[in-house]
Order: sequence, then structure tokens, then C-alpha cells
Amino acid sequence: MKSLFLALALLCCAVPALAAGQIHDLTLENIEEKLAVYNARHRGDWSPRLAREEPAAAWYDLRPTTVFVAGHEHASQKINRIQFFISTDERIPSEDGRRMQYISDMSSAVQATAALCLPGFDKDAEQMAALEDALTYMNSALSKGEKCVFTSGGYRFTAMFIDGVYTVWAEKL
Repeated sequence: MKSLFLALALLCCAVPALAAGQIHDLTLENIEEKLAVYNARHRGDWSPRLAREEPAAAWYDLRPTTVFVAGHEHASQKINRIQFFISTDERIPSEDGRRMQYISDMSSAVQATAALCLPGFDKDAEQMAALEDALTYMNSALSKGEKCVFTSGGYRFTAMFIDGVYTVWAEKL
């Protein structure tokens, strides 16, 4: 599964030249703490830990089915792209249980992406509903394999499925 996440990140995240600038105040020095704070505030079950670091990205395992990638320029500590990868939890015995967990993980990733970019955004119920409508299963285009985009506060949030793995990422416009 790790090799699949690596291939997906290289496909979607490893070109930092495309990113327009630093995301909010995120740096390699504070991102793990910000993930932990978000998780605690929303009573999540993440356990953020650095899995590995590469010249253009730092990888964090959050839970067995959730990986977070913080993209940055090679010589910079400033994060210019964030991305979540969500896979199905095969340890859950029932198909309905796996589906519900997958949908919950998608929603958490979308909310966290917005909260990391735009502090306070996750407290605006109307904006969060619009974001989730655009980037989760509520948008039927996503299940048809289309890339879905939502723009707010100077950021572009994008979601899509790649080889059965849901990914959502954010970049500054």
C-alpha cells in the first residue's frame, strides 16, 4: 500500500514548481503539531507521525488508511501543497462498515485540508457543506472518475480517485 501512495504522490504532489506559495503558516517544523491539534479538536483517531522525508515532500502516517503529504520546495521549510490519501480499511469485516469508514475518512480529510489552509473555515457550516458537496461522494462527478475542484479564500481544493484511492489536495492560487 505504501508503494501505491508513493506512486500517487509522485503523480500528484511531487512537482512543487506548480504551487503558487506557502499554505497559510504551514512549515515542516509545525505541520505535525497542527495535524495533532486539528485531530484533537475534532476528536479524531489520527496518530500523526513522520513516516519519511524526501527532497520535495514529508510523509505522515495518520492511521492505517490515511497518509498525509506536505509538499515543499527542496531548500525550503515552507509547505506549498498538502495532500491526503485515503484507502479502504480491509480490516473491517463488513462491506458496509468499510464503506462508512471510507466516507468518514474522506470527510475528515476534506475538513482538515480546509482547516489547515483557512483557520476557522471548519467552523463555517455553510462553507464546509459546500466544500463537502464539491469534494466528497455527495458530488456524483467524483464517483465517475472526474477531478472535482472547489475554490475559496485564495486556495484551490481538488479531489479525485486514483486507482481506488481517494485523494484531496490544496494549493494556494
